[in-house]
Amino acid sequence: MDGNDEQGGVEFEPARAMAELAAKIESEPSADRPAEVRLEDLGRRSELFQPRGGIDEHHVGVLAKAIRSGGKPLEPIEVLQAGPELIIIDGHHRFDAYKEAKWSDAVPVSYFEGTLEEAVIASGRANSRAKLVMRQPERLNYAWRLTLLERLSKAQIADASGVGTSTVANMRTAKNKLEDRAFEFNSWGQAQRAANETDEDMSDDQLEQWKEQLADRWAEDLSRKFGPKMVNLPEIAAMALERYFGRRLSDVAEELLGHLSDDQLDAILEEQADRHNPDF
Repeated sequence: MDGNDEQGGVEFEPARAMAELAAKIESEPSADRPAEVRLEDLGRRSELFQPRGGIDEHHVGVLAKAIRSGGKPLEPIEVLQAGPELIIIDGHHRFDAYKEAKWSDAVPVSYFEGTLEEAVIASGRANSRAKLVMRQPERLNYAWRLTLLERLSKAQIADASGVGTSTVANMRTAKNKLEDRAFEFNSWGQAQRAANETDEDMSDDQLEQWKEQLADRWAEDLSRKFGPKMVNLPEIAAMALERYFGRRLSDVAEELLGHLSDDQLDAILEEQADRHNPDF
């Protein structure tokens, strides 16, 4: 089975992206390789070169602050040249930080020397060993994506993701068992449950119960970490949350509004009105 084709009617995006880049590398000559480029000249193929599967907004905020305060660029973003395209291999957080800091000058880049497959491995290895370390679920999900790619050996997948070769072997077994269905699962946990024939779609009630249980566990973690400090210092708590969520803060604020009663919301709106229109 070729991972580059559509699988059971479901196109596996990383395989499609890899085939597209491979064709460009093979058919189009490399352009000049400047040491600095504009942000708009950098491209992303997150399905291949973003092992975490997402961006840590707090880390982006920290880097953006460093850019604004220092007035100079960060270390070079590593890129792969695919014909005329420059694709970010390592440096997605730096790229977003430049955007947040409204950086208008060119930024330094370094060029990956190696094959496309080696670039995928290098991207995973850089993330699994960086200061912003990938958590175990992220490692497992990335290893599962590489397994579905069907281009790398067990040892290469283990090296790129930081999981054991025995885990990769289990993933290959699950993939073979699931056949075309394997490409429907972005999470190794979901794929593993499906392969063990224990995966069931959660009902609405089960989904809400799962959310409640997870929220309770996170609340307990916060309580153990901070005790009453966050409750007694709401202004500082809000400042900390703003730094943690970064650009996603508005999403959290919108969700929080849904947890307020009508009386609580009215009281907040009245207090805000009093602050902006004091009665002299």
